[in-house]
Amino acid sequence: MKKATRTTAILIAIIMMLSVQTGIFAQEQVQIISAPVDQPSEWAVEGVRWSAVYGLAGQEMYGEYASKVTREELYSVCGSVYEKLTGDIIIPIDVSPFSDTDSEAVLKAYAADILNGTGEFRPESDVSRLEMVTGLCNTIKAAQPDFNYKADINLAFSDAGKISGDSLDIVKYAVSKGILKGRSNDVLDLDSTCSRQELMVFAKNVYEFVIYESGSESKGAFWKVSDEDSSIYLLGSIHVADSSLYPLSEAILNAYEAFFSVEL
Repeated sequence: MKKATRTTAILIAIIMMLSVQTGIFAQEQVQIISAPVDQPSEWAVEGVRWSAVYGLAGQEMYGEYASKVTREELYSVCGSVYEKLTGDIIIPIDVSPFSDTDSEAVLKAYAADILNGTGEFRPESDVSRLEMVTGLCNTIKAAQPDFNYKADINLAFSDAGKISGDSLDIVKYAVSKGILKGRSNDVLDLDSTCSRQELMVFAKNVYEFVIYESGSESKGAFWKVSDEDSSIYLLGSIHVADSSLYPLSEAILNAYEAFFSVEL
């Protein structure tokens, strides 16, 4: 009888222990499953999505969108944007000019004349918004050396006086082409660190600008038929395609925008 009682007590203890462990495991699983999926901020959602469609960065960049961008990550994206714009695969230089990195992404950016210099590169250092603008504008110049890079404009930002030298020319160009927006209508805030979502949006802006400026956008089969007071647009559609179909011609986008802005 005592043996049976002892056995029963042991079984009850085991069942209770398993129940507790199962409960803990279930709680952990619920926490994992219900953990919020990392998403870009509302203002960045569209830009981040299009940068992914265009293939402007590695998969590792599409997450932790508020995290700071490192110098190595910046020039990895610059190299990807260059390759997408030119259709060329960059062959990295054989020997690193830097004492602290032999990263393939950095060596490719150097080979494409997006990056220069010697000594320390500091691959893990945070990137400022100004360095982001400089790196990707250098990417434009490397991909399209024949563009006109003069921009004689006055910057209507309260902190524009902090920018000087070559950086001022780069920023003026980026603002004049609609590539660079301020943190607000009044402030560029170029000294602050750059987040992943900012980099993805800026890379998308750079890519689309170069495509449209060079006339390389997808024009498609698009017709317009008009009479005195109305217009009809006919677009030949493709149901199977890859990302090279985008961006669409501005004529197509403007037609859609005009249609949906009409009050029916």
